[in-house]
Amino acid sequence: MDKPSLVTALFDAYNDRDLAAVEALYTANATHEDVAIGHPKHGSKDIVDGLTYFLERFPDANWALRGHVDGASFSTGWYHLTGTLQADFGKVAAANQKLDLRGVMVVTHDGGRITSTADYWDMGTFQRQMSTSGSAS
Repeated sequence: MDKPSLVTALFDAYNDRDLAAVEALYTANATHEDVAIGHPKHGSKDIVDGLTYFLERFPDANWALRGHVDGASFSTGWYHLTGTLQADFGKVAAANQKLDLRGVMVVTHDGGRITSTADYWDMGTFQRQMSTSGSAS
């Protein structure tokens, strides 16, 4: 393959904390949605701001790309995300909770740039792992 997959490039940039590379992979008017949450991010800057917020709370986050399929205008990658909550995340108080989450990201692209990403992962698993009381609220 002459050019690396956009999925591979995106997860590499995540893991390298290369926010400029993440922003450059997206078009200016791209969208990103964590489907379990809703509330899509609009524009490459908003997308990077959301990733920055996440990385500030999970500074050891690591996306292990398990595989991907690339098409002419879309790609899909499946991953295993691990990390430790080290700063409060919204209403979730940080207590070094371990994150261990599988997910799938669908990437739509045009001309070698990402126009949208939809990230699918299980909210129930996330809530159980972030709970400090032994049960998800």
